[in-house]
Amino acid sequence: MKRKHLSAALFVFAVVASLTIGTAAPAVAVSSFRIAWTHIGIYPRSAPSMSASKVGNALPDGASISVQCELTGTSVTSDVATTTIWERLTNGTYLPNAFVDTGVNGWTPGVPRCDAQNPTPVPVSNYNRQAAADWAKSHYKSAYIPFISNCTVFVSGALAAGGIPVTTVWQPWSRDLSAQGSKAVWLYFHNIGPTKRWSSADYLKNYIVNEAKLGTITEISFGTKNPGASIGDLIFYDEAHNKTPGIVDHVAIVTGFASDGTALVTQKQPSQLGRGWNWSLVNNKPFIQADPGSRAYLVHITY
Repeated sequence: MKRKHLSAALFVFAVVASLTIGTAAPAVAVSSFRIAWTHIGIYPRSAPSMSASKVGNALPDGASISVQCELTGTSVTSDVATTTIWERLTNGTYLPNAFVDTGVNGWTPGVPRCDAQNPTPVPVSNYNRQAAADWAKSHYKSAYIPFISNCTVFVSGALAAGGIPVTTVWQPWSRDLSAQGSKAVWLYFHNIGPTKRWSSADYLKNYIVNEAKLGTITEISFGTKNPGASIGDLIFYDEAHNKTPGIVDHVAIVTGFASDGTALVTQKQPSQLGRGWNWSLVNNKPFIQADPGSRAYLVHITY
């Protein structure tokens, strides 16, 4: 039997409600729980299975999590239970219910089923998010194209590693001079260079969202820890200090999540692995302090 503990406050609330109304109290919507019974901590997963890719840092016993909904996944056994119930967290990752102290055995009252939130089947994605993130984490210090190591060339390489199709207008080695975004390699590689869409942040944004229809774009607030990002999504920055309002200047790829839920990005120029997406390297401060007036956009890949 799974030894989960209802809090005293929740118990008192249920009793008072039943006495006041005279009927059974409605289920209380509770979405904040704590990790338990792991002994060594547990990594959130990219899918409801212990064999799925680990995401972010391991969460220790006692760590607070925010649950969006529950669903069926692979069977998991802890000290107190064996269950196929999994929790989908608000950052899009998954944890087995066996290691979450929800206060009850089985499905948690007040927490919706994920299939009820998404009654239509979710299309199978062609984009391997984890492969894109893994490529980024292993190449963020390397000059992946000789003489060109800017942020957009780097992110384009990660997208391609995740399965986004290379095209004539989005590619690293084009001989079409009118399509090229950089002449830095002309003298060395016989006029071969990356296209504008491969090497310029604003061109890449427009290509993904408007031309190739590979993703959707949403402006996001720097005050949000996780603006709804998933592994492999992109965050574009219109940095105020560059004095080009309306044109994004920088792009990074989401490669994980901190223990507090903050989306972490990996980038080039400068090279950075797993920085908080809303933290600027300018003066090493939050973006809203370091570069007031800057704007950010989340591009969610839908391919």
